[in-house]
Amino acid sequence: MVATISALTYLDERPVFPEERRATEAWAVGGIDAEGDERQKIRKEKHDHLTECVNNLSKMAEATKELRAQRTKKYEEKRDAERKETDRRRAALRRLTSAIEDDEDDARIVNQYEESSTWVELCVSLGDELRQAQVDDEAN
Repeated sequence: MVATISALTYLDERPVFPEERRATEAWAVGGIDAEGDERQKIRKEKHDHLTECVNNLSKMAEATKELRAQRTKKYEEKRDAERKETDRRRAALRRLTSAIEDDEDDARIVNQYEESSTWVELCVSLGDELRQAQVDDEAN
């Protein structure tokens, strides 16, 4: 019935699948041996199709792997450049901080020098006053 009515899509409540139609048409033409050959041919076509799908999937995975490797390399190069820039900035900041600390030390030294200069001037002036007082005492 399936072989003779090509427009038949359902038999009772079951659909008529293309593979079943091909097998029944082969049986109608060449008997049970032709049906077996057609079923074998259908299995081979399905196997070939699945093999092709797996190969395509493998190719896509390989292409994705290469793309991932390229992007990873690009990301790592960018990250390394950013690390170098960060290290350069940190070194500059350390140098600047050190220079500021040195300037603060220099300011302390200058301040101490100014204080000591004031003290020396005070001592000198006291010495001058003391000598003047001695000269005045000797004159009297």
